[in-house]
Amino acid sequence: MFQAHGDFDIQLRGNILFVKAWGAMNAEAESLVYDTVLDAIAPLKGRPWAFLIDSTEWELGTPEFAQKLSEHMETFVKKGLKRGAHVTGSGCAKRIQIESIKADPSLHERRFFISVEEAIAWLSSEGFQL
Repeated sequence: MFQAHGDFDIQLRGNILFVKAWGAMNAEAESLVYDTVLDAIAPLKGRPWAFLIDSTEWELGTPEFAQKLSEHMETFVKKGLKRGAHVTGSGCAKRIQIESIKADPSLHERRFFISVEEAIAWLSSEGFQL
């Protein structure tokens, strides 16, 4: 097993999970993210929630990172995830990798934004509040 690479901060505000990621992430970092997300959403007890991921300082992830996150998305959906707002800035490489991470689109809608403010406005219009 390797050392985790990449950093993150996760906070639940209302029914929106705020995630800030930076650095290049590997599978070991994704396992830490997964455990932290499960702990953070536990108070929601299965009620609908959304995430807002600010990846403007994220440097992408390894293929193993993407594979593990794809597998874990199913668990998040089962635990109430309904919407995902990805703030990627203006670059397209991050969007391409994020789009490769699969989740059932009929159960979890996600959109991409340039700014956190735009992402919050969309989540609010979808019924998710801080």
